[in-house]
Amino acid sequence: MKLTSLCADPGIRLDQVKGATIHLTALWRALGLEGAAVTGIAACGNGAPVAPEPGVTVLPIPFDGADLPSRVLAAAFTAVERGAAPDAVLERLALDSDAGLVLARRLRVPLVVEINAPLDEEARRFRGREPTPEMLERQRRLLEGADLVYVVSDALAEYAWARGARRGRVRVLPNGVDTASFVGPRMRREDGAPVRVGFVGAFRPWHGLELLVDACACARAQGAPIELELIGDGPLREPLERRVAARGLAAHVRFLGARPHADVPGFLLGVDVAVVAAPEDVDYYFSPLKLYEYAAAGCAIVAPRAGQVEARFRHGEDALLVPPGNTSALAEGIVALAADAPLRVRLGDAARARARAEFDWRIVARTILDWIPELRAVGAEKR
Repeated sequence: MKLTSLCADPGIRLDQVKGATIHLTALWRALGLEGAAVTGIAACGNGAPVAPEPGVTVLPIPFDGADLPSRVLAAAFTAVERGAAPDAVLERLALDSDAGLVLARRLRVPLVVEINAPLDEEARRFRGREPTPEMLERQRRLLEGADLVYVVSDALAEYAWARGARRGRVRVLPNGVDTASFVGPRMRREDGAPVRVGFVGAFRPWHGLELLVDACACARAQGAPIELELIGDGPLREPLERRVAARGLAAHVRFLGARPHADVPGFLLGVDVAVVAAPEDVDYYFSPLKLYEYAAAGCAIVAPRAGQVEARFRHGEDALLVPPGNTSALAEGIVALAADAPLRVRLGDAARARARAEFDWRIVARTILDWIPELRAVGAEKR
């Protein structure tokens, strides 16, 4: 099966290490491993783009602020002319693009649209940017014209319906993880060594890192022998560093900076407790990649009792779930895990088993590929 996968979001570039880029390329890779021939098209900055994988042809579009959707679409048509006519088109929702709809209609093949976040709401809330009427119209046209829209969490289904997607054409398919990257043994913790608490991700408001810092300060005040290590970067790094200093944690927190994604498995295999935090006032529509990576690495997890997290993880069985925005509860979870090595092992082993059985990207890819013949058959009947 041949697929053309488009991403016309200028914030997702093939030379970045951010979660959205990892998601995009991991899905392409998994589709290729499941037997599809994928042509992946997205923006690229000045760095080296992701290396091609078996079954995947990557077409990076140099990003210079010009009309990215038009350039992505032009690259897709050029690929078709060179023999890469797809059986279906995939497009990751971008505020200013209906390129996938144009391509799919021209080629008379199904269009599958993926929604990872409520983009217009995020633009207003976190970026101070009001989407133009033209952007909103393109989004409506894309979602209304899609043969199938899949959202990564239940909460995003309402968003899709409200913006034009037809109710019978919306399905939920959470994100995944490349479990094969986390096959190594977990690092053994020496007797008396501090318990390593880890976080991987961007330093953005919705990740609640100020809660994590405060919780770690509270945990240490209760005698928990923990050290916090953070992989990532972003606009909140300096405020977080000041918060760490103000809480007297400078000797116990390490800011490791942004790292290549290839470094993440090794880091997590050495982390005892991995944390996802969330502010109380954030609508928890996420399907967080980091959480599935924590699970695949066999970390003991503390995460918010909210949204899809609560639906996919079981408190006390494969994670400790705490109320969002509750620093005391987050600290209690960290203290409990720091004090109980057998509990850490039990939760981590259970999370790892579930990741391999349920969360792998190849399971996500297989589901998408199973949809395509159904969509093509419906389209053929209409024609």
